[in-house]
Amino acid sequence: MVTNITNQDLDDSGQFDGSHTNSTTLGVMPTVKASDVLSFDGSAYYQFSGSDISAYLLALSATYKIGGLPITFGVDMASGTDADEDGTDHTWQQPFGTNHKFYGLMDFFYVGETRKEGLNNYFIKTAIKTGEKSKLIAQLHHFTANKDYARVEGLTPSKSIGSEIDLIYNMNVSKAFNVKLGYSQFLASEEFGVIPDDDFNNWVWLQLDLKAAFFDSSKK
Repeated sequence: MVTNITNQDLDDSGQFDGSHTNSTTLGVMPTVKASDVLSFDGSAYYQFSGSDISAYLLALSATYKIGGLPITFGVDMASGTDADEDGTDHTWQQPFGTNHKFYGLMDFFYVGETRKEGLNNYFIKTAIKTGEKSKLIAQLHHFTANKDYARVEGLTPSKSIGSEIDLIYNMNVSKAFNVKLGYSQFLASEEFGVIPDDDFNNWVWLQLDLKAAFFDSSKK
């Protein structure tokens, strides 16, 4: 994969100043099926813009099926920049949000904000069949910074961020109707710096999906 993003530069008043900034990202995404029960997924990206930007994103996961139960272990590593570092920016930029896709369902990371210190995401995922038409999806994430960085004034720079557990109960009531019920819990470290004075955060959600074909009487 090769992408290039060009942005208009703005002056202090928020107006286009006539100049542009661009960055290029190169990536490879290999997948290896070692056997019927073991497979590997990986990706490696390098992001650059002259001497101003030099960043990377590395990801690797392995899925092993135990009696039909898939268990996935993996890690994502997005580079960051030390707080006292000048010159080249080593922080991985993700300008388009990846809501829910990689870094937990509570969307603290890479959804509208780039963390200067980068991110390491260690995770384990599985999907447990609970019935003929239902399953329980479980994900556990542990997050650390890629570089030491003090987001909260007065705290010693640290890589600690927190952990998150995501649970989703998925049921196919019929071919046209699906129900999902989710619960997420985030336990933030003191250094996280986004949720002051509260390290206990959660949410519950319900999603109902109804296919349009259900209402089309012409389709039997």
